[in-house]
Amino acid sequence: MVFAIITSLYVKFTLDWLQFSNMEIASLTGNGTNSKGMKEDMAQEYGIMTQEKEQMGSATTARQANQLNRRSRLETYGDILYAVSIGAEKPTHIMYKANLSWVVMKEYLKSLESFGLISCEEVNGNKIYHLSPPGFKVLQQFLDVKDELKLSSE
Repeated sequence: MVFAIITSLYVKFTLDWLQFSNMEIASLTGNGTNSKGMKEDMAQEYGIMTQEKEQMGSATTARQANQLNRRSRLETYGDILYAVSIGAEKPTHIMYKANLSWVVMKEYLKSLESFGLISCEEVNGNKIYHLSPPGFKVLQQFLDVKDELKLSSE
C-alpha cells in the first residue's frame, strides 16, 4: 500500500516535471499551449491528488491509532483481575469495570478460572467470582510491572 502511494507520487512528480519543462520550453519558444492553462490543469490535478492522499492518510492513521489503543490479552486479564479485586463479584459488574463485551468477558473468565486465578461459586443461582491466592499474586505482579512501565489504566 505504502509502496503504491510512493510509486504513484514519483510518477506524478515526474509527469508534472515533464509538463513544466515542456511548458517552459513552449513559453520560451512561443510555441505550444497557453502556459496559464497548463498551470491551472496542474493545480487542479494536485488538488485532487492531495484530497486522495489525505483520505488514504486518515484511514491509515485511524487504523494505526486503533492498534495503539487496543489492549493486549495480558492487559485484559489484568483488568479483569483488578475488577474482581476491587469488589466486582457478579459477571455484569466485572464486564462493566473491565470494559468488555459479554461474550469476550465470559471467555476470559473461563480462562482465568482454568488457570486457577479466580474461583467461581454459585449463590442463590448467581455466579460470584473471587480472586484466588495465585490470582492475587499475579494481579500484584501485573500492577507492579504496569507501574514500572508507567502504563496508563485507560
